[in-house]
Formats: sequence, structure tokens, C-alpha cells
Amino acid sequence: MTAVGVLGIVFGCFGVMSAGQILLMPTMLEWQRKIFMAMQAQASRRPESDAAFRDFVAIFEQFLAPPPSWFTPWSVCLGIVSLAIAGVYVFGAIWMLLVKPSAPRIFCGALIASIAATILRIMGLLFAMGPFGLAIGLGGTFGIVIDLVLLIVVLAHRREWPIDGRHPSPLTESS
Repeated sequence: MTAVGVLGIVFGCFGVMSAGQILLMPTMLEWQRKIFMAMQAQASRRPESDAAFRDFVAIFEQFLAPPPSWFTPWSVCLGIVSLAIAGVYVFGAIWMLLVKPSAPRIFCGALIASIAATILRIMGLLFAMGPFGLAIGLGGTFGIVIDLVLLIVVLAHRREWPIDGRHPSPLTESS
């Protein structure tokens, strides 16, 4: 439980940073869009014979499309929910270190919610920005793998979960 608790704190803090990124994603995408528009304008001033810059102009067209109108409220809502999930994730991990009886259930719930939020993020980015959004969202699959591994470890050791604030003894365990 100690190792899972420490890892939970570390990965829960990464979840807090990820939630912040989700919250700020509409702003970051708008900045990126403005940068690409400026780069496209610069590239279009090059001589027509400069093939490399013509290719850049075509690539920029993919990044210049604004996201759909639902993307900003979706991103903000998902960011707030993800922030709450990351808070419960860290809380559950600290509770695991303190060997509280409710800790494994809280931590498992946070892990499942974290996996669900990451899947929602990937799907939303895919629907909002197509392949470019999918590429951004697939970075979250590492988090899903970590959450699944932690969930499996905690569930595999459920016989060792504390009962009334104490660890069950293998000699007194009845099952």
C-alpha cells in the first residue's frame, strides 16, 4: 500500500497538471492558430519557386481551422471535472499511506474516474479536431495504462486492505 500510495501521489499530481492543460486548451489553441497564421503569411510572401514554403502553406491550413463552438465549454467542464478527479486521486493515495479503511475504495474510484475522463478527452479532441486532435489526445493513453496497472495492483491485493484501520492478519483471516 505504501508503494501504491507514493505512486498515486506522483501520478495524481500529473493529473492536476493535465487538468490545467485541458482547462487552458482553448486559449492555447487560439494562440497556436495566431502563430500559424503569422507563419503562413510569412511563407506566402516567399517566391513561388520556393517549394518548401509552399508545402508549409498547405500544412498550415490543417492547423488554422477553428475548433467547433462546443469545444471551449466542453474543455472547461472536463478540465474542472478532471481537476476534481485528480484531487480525489491524490487524497486517496495519501489515505493509502495512512492505512485508512476507506482508502482502497476511494483510490479505485479515482482511478476509474481518471480513466473515463482520459477517454472522454481523447474522444472530444478527435471530434473537435480530427486526426490532429487524436494525436494530441493519444498522449493520455500513457495515463490510462498507469491507472490500469495501479487499479489491478490494488484490486489484486484486496485481501490486504485495512479493516477498521488495521491490516488483516493472514492467520486470523477467514476465507
